[in-house]
Amino acid sequence: MKNIALLKILLVLALVSPAFAADGELLSREPVPFDMDGLLEGLKGERRQRLQSMLEHADQTIELSRITYESDGLAVRGYLVVPKAVKDGEKLPCVIYNRGGNREFGALDDLRAALMLGSLAERGYVVVAGQYRGNGGGEGREEFGGADVRDVLNLIPLLEGLEHADASRIGMFGWSRGGMMTYQALARTDRIRAAVIGAGVADSFEWVADRPEMETGVFAELVPDWADKREEALEERSAVRWPEKITGGRTTAELISFVDFAPTILEAAGIAQPENMTGRSFLDLLTEKKEKGFREWVMTGRERHTHARPDNLAYPSRAIRTAEYLYILNLKPDRWPAGTPDHAKAFLPDFWLADCDNGPTKTYMVENRDRDHHHRLLYELSFGKRPAEELYDCRNDPGQLVNLADDPAYADIRESMSELLMEQLELTADPRVIGGGDKFDEYPYLGGGPMHPDSGK
Repeated sequence: MKNIALLKILLVLALVSPAFAADGELLSREPVPFDMDGLLEGLKGERRQRLQSMLEHADQTIELSRITYESDGLAVRGYLVVPKAVKDGEKLPCVIYNRGGNREFGALDDLRAALMLGSLAERGYVVVAGQYRGNGGGEGREEFGGADVRDVLNLIPLLEGLEHADASRIGMFGWSRGGMMTYQALARTDRIRAAVIGAGVADSFEWVADRPEMETGVFAELVPDWADKREEALEERSAVRWPEKITGGRTTAELISFVDFAPTILEAAGIAQPENMTGRSFLDLLTEKKEKGFREWVMTGRERHTHARPDNLAYPSRAIRTAEYLYILNLKPDRWPAGTPDHAKAFLPDFWLADCDNGPTKTYMVENRDRDHHHRLLYELSFGKRPAEELYDCRNDPGQLVNLADDPAYADIRESMSELLMEQLELTADPRVIGGGDKFDEYPYLGGGPMHPDSGK
C-alpha cells in the first residue's frame, strides 16, 4: 500500500510540475528586420554607406534571427543565420561561432551578426552563435570558460532540431576568448568535423602574466571561487596544458598558406570547393594520406595595420618562403615598418610604434634600447627600418635574425627567389608591381591603435 501511495504522489507531482526544456531546445526565434536606420544608428559618411551596401546585400541573401535556447536550465541568447537560397528538404553544413570578449564587451548585436555570421551563411551554411549565459539579456552568469562551455556544446542538439541543418557536418569558429571556448569544446566532443581559431587564447597562465588587468578585471570577477581555485581554473582554460584531450598528434613540416584553410574546412565538411578559391585543401596532410610535396613555396605580403606612419602611409612588403629560405622585398624601405618611433609625428596624435601592440616587452625594449649592443640589435630588428631585400636561412637561423641578402655566398639564392617572387606578383597583377599601388596609401583606417604611455589614454 505504501508503494501505491508513493506512486500516486509521484504521479501528482509529475502532472503539476512544470516541464523542463532539454539542453539545446530552441525556446524562441525572432526574425531580425533589416531596418537600415536602426542598424546603422549613429554612423555617418563613408563608413555608413559602406556598411549599408553590405547590409543590403545581406538582406537579399540571409535570414537572421535572434534566438533563445536552453542550456543547463538557463535561457541563453544568441543568433541563427540561414541562407535564403536553401531549398525545401535541403540539409546544409553548420558552423558554430564562438564570440570573443566577456560580458557585453565583444557581444554580438544585430549588425555584427548580419555581417559576420551572414558572410558565412550566404556561402551555404547554417550558422549559430551563443552570447554565453548571462549576456545579451540571457539568464545566469558567464564563467569565462567554465560552465558556459556547455552553452557552446548545447548548440549541437539545437542544430539537430533545425529543419535545414545537417548536424553530421558541424564546423566551429572561435575568435580570441572564443578560441579558448573552441579548444575546450573540442576536448569534450568529437562532433566537430573542423575548427578554425583566430587569435585564440591557448595559455591563460601566460595571458594573465602579460596582461594583469585580465586577471583582476575578468578572471577574478567571473570565475567562481577564483581566489581558492586560481591554478585549477587557469589550467582548465589553457589548451597547451592538455593537448592529449584534443584529437591530433600529426606533425608536418609542409608549407601551408592561409588561403588553404577554407578549402580544407570545405573538404572536411564534404563540400565542393568553389572554382574561384585559389587555395588548396591540406586535409590529406592531416589524415596522413599524403606525406610531402604539398607546396614548394608560399607567398605573403603586408600593407598596413594601423595609422602607424606619418601621412597615413602603408608599409608594403612582399615575401616568398621555401622549405629552406625566406626572401622579403620591402618596397618602401624608407618608411618605418612598425610605425614611427616619434609619436608626435604619427598620423593620429600619440600613436606609438603603432603596428606593434603595447605590452611589457615593447616597453622594455624601447626603454632599454641603448643599454648595450645586444639590446640595441634586438630593438632595431623589431622597430628599425629594414633594407629593401632580406634573405634568411630558415633551417640554420629559425629566428630569422641574420640577413643574408648582401652575402655573396647567397647571391644566386637571393636572385632566384627574387625572380620567382616577381614572376608571381606580376602573374597576380599586384598593383605595387604593375602600377597603381599608391592607392593602398589612400584607404581610410577607422580603428584605434597603441598609444604612447605619456598620452594618458
